Amino acid sequence: MSNVKKKLLCYFTIVVPIAGLIISALSFIYFVLIYKQTTMAALAYVSIPFIGGLLIAFPFWIIAYRIRKNS
Repeated sequence: MSNVKKKLLCYFTIVVPIAGLIISALSFIYFVLIYKQTTMAALAYVSIPFIGGLLIAFPFWIIAYRIRKNS
């Protein structure tokens, strides 16, 4: 597999979910700890970046698994 494909798989399978987790943690600190917003809507809003990152990365996890399985 070429070096570019490896970097793209690494980016989409590792970096995107970690970035979503970092953004979710920062928004949790901002909304919940600083402004004391503990409603269900605030907690759902805080988790959107992490869930979005997982949904973006999920197909690439499958692709990476199939590539490793066939190699």
